Amino acid sequence: MAVFSDEMLEDIVVLMSFIKVKKITKEYKEEKTMCNFKMKMMIMGTVLAMSALFDISALADGKVSESSVGYDVDITSVEYYNMSYDERVDSFNIDAEILNDLSTEKVLELALDYPLGVNIFCFNTYEEGFSDLIRISTVYQELVSRDDLKECALQRYAEYEHEYDSDGEWLNKVLLESIIRYQLWPDMSFDERMDVASAHDGITNDIWADYIEELIIPYRTMSLQTENSGIPLANRGIAADGFTWGGTWAYPNSATYYVGFYQKYGKTCTCYKYYSGDYTSAEKTSIYNAMLTAYPNWTYSSPATKKYNCNSYVWISNDVYSNIYWLNDPTYFGNATSYFSEQNVNDPLFTGEYVMIVSGSGSIHSVKVNTSSTGTNMSAYMSSSYVQTKAGTAGLYVAKMSDFYSFYSGSYYVPYVVL
Repeated sequence: MAVFSDEMLEDIVVLMSFIKVKKITKEYKEEKTMCNFKMKMMIMGTVLAMSALFDISALADGKVSESSVGYDVDITSVEYYNMSYDERVDSFNIDAEILNDLSTEKVLELALDYPLGVNIFCFNTYEEGFSDLIRISTVYQELVSRDDLKECALQRYAEYEHEYDSDGEWLNKVLLESIIRYQLWPDMSFDERMDVASAHDGITNDIWADYIEELIIPYRTMSLQTENSGIPLANRGIAADGFTWGGTWAYPNSATYYVGFYQKYGKTCTCYKYYSGDYTSAEKTSIYNAMLTAYPNWTYSSPATKKYNCNSYVWISNDVYSNIYWLNDPTYFGNATSYFSEQNVNDPLFTGEYVMIVSGSGSIHSVKVNTSSTGTNMSAYMSSSYVQTKAGTAGLYVAKMSDFYSFYSGSYYVPYVVL
């Protein structure tokens, strides 16, 4: 951007006081004492060039125009490729003062275009993913504070009924549905909910049909019980794989699971067993592409799926083709001293170890160590060691331990040596 001297800035202010809707007024044309003709032409050209980038009214009160606000990061650059997770998050955070001056429509646009929006799939549930977006993104923090968010979000969703590109806007739509579901739905009227349902039904080529449908599950309890009464009896009770069904179902991530217990290492943990509702091939490809764009230096291992999670991958089975268990807390398995030796918190990491990343909220994310760490402190251990883990439902990936530790809000980690 050009740098102006104090004299030129004074001239610009004088000139702009005579400008209305980018037209030079008669008073300005008659002003003879401001500067010579050459200076006038230079100043007028500068103002016209600036007006293409900034709203004149915004310049008058010192605000930047909405069209100039965005994510000024080249995600195809070498610099972005080499960023840590924390650096990526910071690079996409827009100053709160700038966001405060934007319309809710603009803030919503920025939220739907958030470059790390694929994080919605990287946790145990979509709701956890949405909460994490609010935690890490100043845009989402600003968005959920707006009083007119419901009006703007429902209007934007209604537009999808007539203008929706299932290939180019799939993630935007999922994020918008997350805002509606987790932020707005409880306070929506019956008519507003029906409007959302109507818009959803009118969207063609919708690969995310079940996502918004899950919103009305609580209002269809009887029909769900009837539907699930058809689950084969052979899958109930204790199976050869150690799973015991407790007689109820769960529906996280728009899929259906048996709720029960898994017995292994002489211990028992609560566990879900997948029944139906996994991603389609198109959905898996879309998630893969979004993850590759957001995290280009993470190494992809296997596709997105709702059949198993990180804890199940580490503590039950690393067979990604046959594992169908969702294990929320593996702590009891780690306590099986005949099978594992628990190491000190934040110790060095060694190839083959199982590791629990524990967050301040008490949630646990499990990883397997691929390469041993080097260095003399926790930070060095994590930045030098590569681990493999299932990122929610988004697929299996290899990255630095430090990335996953930050991603899942680690407070500390506990390594376990496999005996």
